[in-house]
Amino acid sequence: MKINIVLGHAVPFPPTKGGGIENLYHLLSKEFVRKGHEVVIYSRYDEGLKRDEIDEFGRRHVRVDGYDWKSNNIQNALDSFKWCWKLKQYIEKADVTLFNTLFSFLLLDNKKKYGSLISTIHRTPNWKVKLYKNFDRVYGGSKAVIDLAKE
Repeated sequence: MKINIVLGHAVPFPPTKGGGIENLYHLLSKEFVRKGHEVVIYSRYDEGLKRDEIDEFGRRHVRVDGYDWKSNNIQNALDSFKWCWKLKQYIEKADVTLFNTLFSFLLLDNKKKYGSLISTIHRTPNWKVKLYKNFDRVYGGSKAVIDLAKE
């Protein structure tokens, strides 16, 4: 099975400066490969990392120019929107695509290409949660987040 993992606009992968969610995907993706799956991870390009490579764990990385995290949440949202729009040309056909980026629902125009669609919500604003209704699965960081999404 081919699994795409699409990460956010600000943190390179594997994480170079911490990054809780990135470390979670680091462990998950290693396990997916160990179980025999093909894994492609889409993340931000950073100096010292190759744009397209297969790492020592067998994961393929596609790194695209991203945007620095800013203290302004509006600017971060705009950068995330631009990031998703930019990624459309890079994401390959897969059986499962897991998203962890703010505007991942913008990529739903070609569901057949991406296979089963999974997203994670954590501190997602309430108004935006309803935009995830067309995903096959949505995972949250807490019971409160999931209960809110179910409403």
